[in-house]
Amino acid sequence: MDKLLLVADRPPERFEIVDDGGGGVLVFRYVSGANTHDYYQLDVPMAQRCAADLWGVQASLWRMPRPEELPRG
Repeated sequence: MDKLLLVADRPPERFEIVDDGGGGVLVFRYVSGANTHDYYQLDVPMAQRCAADLWGVQASLWRMPRPEELPRG
């Protein structure tokens, strides 16, 4: 099962970093609930850099998911 590691909300965008159990992580971008992009990265810091480089997601926006939050993808 996929594990949601980090979330960043910047309405109408939402970003997720997800461990899919495959040895790396995926960084997702959603706009108004629709998945627009997902990129495989080797680890969480690389996923955060990817989001920063592609979409300008500041490190301070990332947070731990709430217990009831699940990956959208």
